[in-house]
Amino acid sequence: MGDYGPESLARGSKEASPSLTIHDPEIHVSPLISPDVERYTHTTLLDEQNGILNQPSHYPRDQADKARAYLRDLWSDGPGSSTKPVEFIIPYLSWSALREDPEFTLHKLKTSFDSLKSIFTVFPMESMRHCHILGWVNQLATFAKQNFDTSISRRFKTIPNIGVRDFKGKWEGSFRKADFVIAWRKDGGGIDIHTIVEVGVSQSQNQFREVMEMYFEGLPQISRVILIDIIEAPQYVQPKNFDIDELKNLNSTEFQVASNQGPVWYKGIQWVGHNTISWEVWERDPKMGDPVQIFKTTIIPKDSGFQLPFFEIPTWIADKIEAVTVKPADIEHLWSDDLRDAVIEEAKWRMGGYVSERSKQADETANIARQEEEAEKKEAEG
Repeated sequence: MGDYGPESLARGSKEASPSLTIHDPEIHVSPLISPDVERYTHTTLLDEQNGILNQPSHYPRDQADKARAYLRDLWSDGPGSSTKPVEFIIPYLSWSALREDPEFTLHKLKTSFDSLKSIFTVFPMESMRHCHILGWVNQLATFAKQNFDTSISRRFKTIPNIGVRDFKGKWEGSFRKADFVIAWRKDGGGIDIHTIVEVGVSQSQNQFREVMEMYFEGLPQISRVILIDIIEAPQYVQPKNFDIDELKNLNSTEFQVASNQGPVWYKGIQWVGHNTISWEVWERDPKMGDPVQIFKTTIIPKDSGFQLPFFEIPTWIADKIEAVTVKPADIEHLWSDDLRDAVIEEAKWRMGGYVSERSKQADETANIARQEEEAEKKEAEG
């Protein structure tokens, strides 16, 4: 594990020091399991491979048809119409069939399949805030590579939005599209994924932690998982009975933006709340193999008193190389005008979704009224 020093760690968590939990590697830390996730009776991938209960009718619930209908509606309305992850309970065989179905271009969406609970999840389209942070992380990795010796840089590889499916053990058969991966090229060819970065916008803390658990338990080669959470307060709630004509020709001069972090107001409505960003680092206990939290902080603008743990260079690549951290100057780039642009674009995206939804509702209401009128007319004529 990297040594970031007690002073840096303390400063990194000074907004709420109890949030920092550092476990001694000698201590066994049980993997986190979310207490509020409903458990379903299901068969495993191994059961299906052995021909046990491999007919959909044997499953207590198989929502594959609902998943297909949802995906059709999603592409019909546009991927931006969804704002929260949507989960479906489907067995592995149904998931496999859905993944291979040419009707659904799943590679264009962020999805996951949890083989342990037989849950297929469709995530909303990446928001502008999500893209801004991922772009920043990619820049950090690129700058770090520029300082490596050639013997190290030629092995260093970063991959955004990669589909990970080589899960082992109880997670075999699972799939997850990771936000950002740091990997190293092996001598004999291929790569070893070393660090995974996940940026959360629409996921809950419990979902975030379960992803971390899946990575550590299902991917033995993983050494570190970084969870970057975007916390918006207050959370967005669609306005009621707002005149959509006010949103059809936006005037950029009427946007009220309190800071680069938000909130954003337009026509008296708060479309985006204030955004804070947390940085949480988990590593594999070298003795027990369980995930251990080594760092957690809320990143505060203009606070240059600490560094963020980023990634380490494996000893089989090079020995005694200092771990890569995010320096205060790099952190300042996170709060640049690019973030301001991102929260404004997020507001526009939500306005567009609101206009689209209200227009669709109006069309449906008009269609129902027209059908009722035609039915009454036919009845009168009869």
